[in-house]
Amino acid sequence: MTPASQGDPTEASGARWAATLTVLTLAHAVGAMTFPAVAAMGLFISQDLTLSATQFGLLVSAYSATQSIFGLPIGGIIDRIGVRRALMLAMLLVAMGSALMSLANAFAVAVAAMALTGFGYGFVNPATSKGVFDWFARQRRGTAMGIKQSGVPLGGIIGAGIGALAALIEWHRLLWVIAGCALLAATACASLPSWPRGTKRAVRFGMLEDIRAVLADRNLTVFNLATGIYQAGQFNFFAYITLFMREALQASQPLAAACLGIGQAASAVGRLSWGVVSDYLFRGWRKPVLIMIGSIGALALVVMSALAPGWGVWLGVVLAVIIGLTVPGYVALVQTIVVEAAEPRLAATAVGYNRIFTAAGATLGPPIFGVIVDLTRGYAFGWLLTGAFVLAATLLIALFFRERTGVGYPNATD
Repeated sequence: MTPASQGDPTEASGARWAATLTVLTLAHAVGAMTFPAVAAMGLFISQDLTLSATQFGLLVSAYSATQSIFGLPIGGIIDRIGVRRALMLAMLLVAMGSALMSLANAFAVAVAAMALTGFGYGFVNPATSKGVFDWFARQRRGTAMGIKQSGVPLGGIIGAGIGALAALIEWHRLLWVIAGCALLAATACASLPSWPRGTKRAVRFGMLEDIRAVLADRNLTVFNLATGIYQAGQFNFFAYITLFMREALQASQPLAAACLGIGQAASAVGRLSWGVVSDYLFRGWRKPVLIMIGSIGALALVVMSALAPGWGVWLGVVLAVIIGLTVPGYVALVQTIVVEAAEPRLAATAVGYNRIFTAAGATLGPPIFGVIVDLTRGYAFGWLLTGAFVLAATLLIALFFRERTGVGYPNATD
């Protein structure tokens, strides 16, 4: 008997779990490709469809809003149809949305296409997180969650690269490439296990009852509120680091732009490493690790507010690495906590509930930061507020969130 099977009889072993994790990561990468591709080819799309800056911004809003609005119903659907079918459906919806975007000849069609793509991607986070919970023993769950979550920056890099080709190839054709990738990913998802090993599919009804059960979980609600606030800090950092380096610290444009890439790369490392830290150094406990990285991130953001041109440029690069490792690098650890904090049968619904708060934080954080910059004519107070966001979220988790024990959790005895 292998160690994996000794720790958890539902976990596959050897090549099987490696293949499963590869497919989950692939689904994340392909699901995340469309948005950065559209953002990268935004100039060409705006010119062809005669979009204003506000209208192009509404494309982004349509993509994000569907994920927030339908977060809970999507989670409920996944808990009923299973991870394999949910991810196949997700990839088909992403393919349809990308194809529709390629055919768009008016603003309304483009909005509908981005909303459909966002709806499809809304299945990916809950489904892949439920897959990790179902198919991996808790001793490796944080590590597995980090690996599959690395598909997000990977998809972002590939999508941005495809979008950059719009200077050479018509953007309509490039979106068909993404649609084709999504169809291939749907085929790969068909190879996933249908249900956790050792269990049988339970035909259940009453999705509203499951949603009410998740909403009534005060412990989970506190945690989701904290991560929503934390998410505002993440999006503030990514949205304004380039402008801050260029305008406030007077860095060169290539270096300022590179800081965004540095932050993204560091976040990928963080997503991979913090789960390993929680699995092997903290014996499956996630909360202490989250408190640690939140505290480091908040301190780094406060230091960022004190930087000045000249000496501050290279310190800004260092801080971009530290903040990237911590503030955006928390995502995989958070999703591990969410699926472990909820009842196992409601894992995807719980992740959908979490997405409501994270989408709200991502929506509200950057405009608040921008208003502060406009009012104060500087970035210092914006970074201070962002640091306060991250610190407040960390304190909420430290003081009011209780990490549970039981089957599949730290200190489990059965």
